[in-house]
Amino acid sequence: MAKFNARKLIADFAWKRATGLLHTDDTLIITRSVMGKLGQTVSTTEVVQLSDFSEQRDPIIAALQKLQEDGRLPAPVICGIDPRGIYSVTKQITEDEKDIPAAEIVSAQIGTMEGGLAASMVPAKLAAGTFRTITAVSMWRAKQLLAGLEGIKSHKLQLPPMAGIILSQAAAAAKKPRRWNVCLRVLPGEAYGMALLTVGDALVAWRMFMPGRNGRLSKAGVEQALLGLLSHAKKDLLLERVDGCLLQVGTDAAAYEQMASGLSSNLDLDVRRAKAYQVDPLGLSQALAKWGMKATVHELDLFRGMQPQLGLSENFPRQACAAAMAAILACGFLLWDEATTLEDKVARIRAAAKTDANRARIQLSKVKKEHEVLQNEFIIARNFVAKRVFWEDFLRELPLLMPKGMRIVRIEGYNALRLSTKVSAQAKKSKIQISTEMIIPDNTSGTPPAMHEFIAALRDSETFSGSFPNISGANVKIVELRDGSAQVKMIVTCTQAKGS
Repeated sequence: MAKFNARKLIADFAWKRATGLLHTDDTLIITRSVMGKLGQTVSTTEVVQLSDFSEQRDPIIAALQKLQEDGRLPAPVICGIDPRGIYSVTKQITEDEKDIPAAEIVSAQIGTMEGGLAASMVPAKLAAGTFRTITAVSMWRAKQLLAGLEGIKSHKLQLPPMAGIILSQAAAAAKKPRRWNVCLRVLPGEAYGMALLTVGDALVAWRMFMPGRNGRLSKAGVEQALLGLLSHAKKDLLLERVDGCLLQVGTDAAAYEQMASGLSSNLDLDVRRAKAYQVDPLGLSQALAKWGMKATVHELDLFRGMQPQLGLSENFPRQACAAAMAAILACGFLLWDEATTLEDKVARIRAAAKTDANRARIQLSKVKKEHEVLQNEFIIARNFVAKRVFWEDFLRELPLLMPKGMRIVRIEGYNALRLSTKVSAQAKKSKIQISTEMIIPDNTSGTPPAMHEFIAALRDSETFSGSFPNISGANVKIVELRDGSAQVKMIVTCTQAKGS
């Protein structure tokens, strides 16, 4: 009798899957996570030693290509580089630096050669104004990962900064006090520890420190890292105060009580012990896979500037169109069922008329009434079958008219049909309502140009303007997001001309 393999069963009927790939100096740590349709999640982790591929010209590329050939790197793949190989800077960008690439700013800051870094930059909103957080990694390492993962589509690859992934895991393990806005976190680890500085939920700076004997926290190393972050917060980030520090070693670790009290007195800081979180390579690989299961794109994806722009096949709203097609098919089935019912009614009316004719007891009033009922039912069937709006033409052309970055939230189509012989003076018109939204870099006033371009494209389209010449936008809403960007929402209405 064959042995039951639950993991294989879940993998065969997978609903979601993702792979976390952590690149350290001498290993590749791969975590494969699979979620079944019933919600079960199975994760497997393996460690690939790069020394096994030392005879190859490039061991990293050879190892990744071998993993792909064996089917051990299912997409999407969320890549990560050991935090010791990541550079991060948070600073105010001057007028002279606005046109300088992020990689050159970091290179000048840390003194590396030009073109040797791959970097990405996002705004960080602090009390003193808007700063920029720049994260960079070695261009050589990033290109090695891309070359080894060449067989995977670009929109299935991400390279987020590991410090941000670590913060999300540490925050999930221990939430900061509600009144703390500027917070420090101390995370121990066997090879290295990390001290993080956050403002709100955003990571703005971090420092690393070496552990003490037997892998325990070194008070001197932790204090030096915290002093560096405190100095950076006050001098460079212009933060007035730091609310407190979470020492994530566990609330029952009595051995660290003396360290917490010592740090609190030496740094004049509220230091509290919190639920433990340890920085280790296996855990980081699993965190990357967990991030990939969310199916979201990190705002600091370092692969973004190294890959070609996504085309229509990646940006096309498949789920929305699939739902629209399912609704159209359902309406078609209902119309067919209604037409069948009407045919049965017509057959019964004809049989009743034939019976009355045979009895020679014809009542003109009854015949006139039945004639009107039959005529109305015929008009209903004819309008539903012959005069409906063919929505598939509009759904097929709509993605081609959308500007980059715009997303369709909802599409509503109204098909105004005449359902009786009497024509109302205020008959409703057929129309389409398109609810859209897009993210803009900052909260500027007024409607973004992309919204006007979208309305102009609809008016220039023969498909839309031919059936719905009255096209206008309304209900423009601008919502400021936490990261300093803004979300713009607008409803575009396309209606028929007057008298149509």
